[in-house]
Amino acid sequence: MNQELEWIASRLAKATRPEEVFGEIKDGSPDSLPALRRIYHSMAKVAHPDVYRIPEEKVLAQTAFSQLVRWFDQAEEKLKSGSYGQPAQVILRVRNREYEIQGSFRADKRFNFYPCCFREDGRTQPAVLRIVRDPRENEISQNEIRVLNLLLNGREASKYSPYIPRPIDEFIYEDGMGSRQAAVFEKYEGWCSLEDVHKAYPRGIDPKDMAWMWRRLLVALGFAHINSVIHGAVLPGNIWIQPEQHGVMLKNWFYAVHHPEVTGEIIPEIDPGFMAWYPQESLNHEIPIFGSDLSMSARCMIHLLGGDAERGTMPDSIPNPLRTFLRGSILPGRRAPQDAWALKHEFDDLLERLWGERRFHPFKMNFPN
Repeated sequence: MNQELEWIASRLAKATRPEEVFGEIKDGSPDSLPALRRIYHSMAKVAHPDVYRIPEEKVLAQTAFSQLVRWFDQAEEKLKSGSYGQPAQVILRVRNREYEIQGSFRADKRFNFYPCCFREDGRTQPAVLRIVRDPRENEISQNEIRVLNLLLNGREASKYSPYIPRPIDEFIYEDGMGSRQAAVFEKYEGWCSLEDVHKAYPRGIDPKDMAWMWRRLLVALGFAHINSVIHGAVLPGNIWIQPEQHGVMLKNWFYAVHHPEVTGEIIPEIDPGFMAWYPQESLNHEIPIFGSDLSMSARCMIHLLGGDAERGTMPDSIPNPLRTFLRGSILPGRRAPQDAWALKHEFDDLLERLWGERRFHPFKMNFPN
């Protein structure tokens, strides 16, 4: 049996899209169609059945050549439409909605994230599909969706819901790995985490920028707390901002608890990179208190200012009243503030004493190379 024919026939039989047959072709260039035809003719010379006399080879070549022609037609059409080399379209049908997966996914230690879109009210809406990587993590994903829906239907939701992610849908995704929890969220453009901010400004941001970030974060926490929800992991990677519009969003409510239902809640996972930031009650897996969220939020701000969040120290360039206020917000246990709204009002008073009437302070993200 001709080995080159066998190799081409195997490649054609395993292919699921023309790109797997003809390889990389620069779509949109004047040479794209001639390049495709050159590859096709090169393979056709080997796969054409008229080349062979041995019956087994001739039969294999007939099958391979018909597949080659079919893949060539599809490749030519994709090059003409500008879609050659683009990820294959995947449609996920769930109940009465279809999600079109667009582009490649990204992964973290817990989830796969897929850009997608769906049709609603005659318009195409962008979204993000999130699927648990390990079915054993289903419970924390379900807990987050439950908490977010509780908040979105809770007190003052019409006013403060922009401070939390909005889930669009949830369902169980069945595949060869088992039943995995999936959720679809609104897609947010132009946002970055406070981890990104710290990487861009490792020596610290302007205190006036820290001020608007913390004020809005305290609003998010105040909204959660009036609905008896404690986030439990207020860390830089879970706090996201929209720099130009001064938006703030608190994400990743996996281990959040609803205070009337704390019995039997999921045991929170402690991020080892921020062990010293957690209040002692969190480390001991005790019933959480509202002050836990507030003290962790203050440590995030100390971190942003270029300080030591564990010890509560900050650069001398930070106004002394501000340093004192932040240190007072990370006191242990119930010595720390317990009321997000009261803390925000006190912080507003401090800002007015320091800088007078509030003015919009533009913030630019300088992403490191």
